[in-house]
Amino acid sequence: MKFLLKAHELLEGDVDKYTASKEPTEEELRAMDMYSKSIQGHADVSAAEINNEKHVGLGLFQGDIMLTREQADEILEDMEVNMGRRKKRQAYRDNKYPATLWSNGINYAFWNASNAARRVFVKATEIWRDNTCLEFREDSSARDKVWVTDGAGC
Repeated sequence: MKFLLKAHELLEGDVDKYTASKEPTEEELRAMDMYSKSIQGHADVSAAEINNEKHVGLGLFQGDIMLTREQADEILEDMEVNMGRRKKRQAYRDNKYPATLWSNGINYAFWNASNAARRVFVKATEIWRDNTCLEFREDSSARDKVWVTDGAGC
């Protein structure tokens, strides 16, 4: 939690330095809007509004990512070192790069996720796959994976 408070403090008022410069297309905006409204039981409420209502906004990095202590420490150190120099968000490269690349695709697994959450996530992976070079694969036994969970927020 200390990391997230510090990260929010560092970014406050300086968000443009850490966001992509490319403006989303109309199609991307519609897709993001449809996804944010597809949350079961909250069809007219955005993910950000749900996170705010459930008081989990500060507990998530970039609004939807739960970090390990090591990830939080590395990102915070990078932010502090680069404060004032970085103009736009870059892919994160640590001292283990390129070993940290997901060269065989992105593995994911569900933990405590409802059927509706699973369907939404799988649909999102299909959209990402169709519009990027990313490949997704459900594999709960993979060493490195993204955990998809049901929580208080989105």
